[in-house]
Amino acid sequence: MTTFFIVNLAPDVVQLAIALWILGVQLGATSIAPVILCVICAGIAARIAKMVPPRQRRWMAAIQKRVGITSDIIGSMKGVKVAGMGNKAEKQIQGLRDYELEQSVHFRKLNITTLLLGESSPRPSPGLSSDYLLQLETYSSFQACHRLC
Repeated sequence: MTTFFIVNLAPDVVQLAIALWILGVQLGATSIAPVILCVICAGIAARIAKMVPPRQRRWMAAIQKRVGITSDIIGSMKGVKVAGMGNKAEKQIQGLRDYELEQSVHFRKLNITTLLLGESSPRPSPGLSSDYLLQLETYSSFQACHRLC
């Protein structure tokens, strides 16, 4: 799978360069706005990505602990029932489930944030370029009018 991404990287870079050149011909300096937005989003996503592995490890450790204890309890279910510890075992397993879900929330929030950053940069780019172009043209018109007056 990695080879597939590496092989497709070169054509994607060429396609990006051609698209930016065409955009630059049409819009001029405003064509850099989407690039800046993408670089900012990629930088934020890279910082967030550094926080993912420790949180994922904590979540996986919580899963392993719950599964291990559940397996032990199921293995000795007859003894647990005879000792009247069924309710206590149930509460313990439920507590472990709650702890596991609590740990997974931290990991999933980072994944969602990274996904939103990846999806959000292409969405406002056309509007951002148009807005920047409009502001640049308004400023240029104002400067030209100011020189004539």
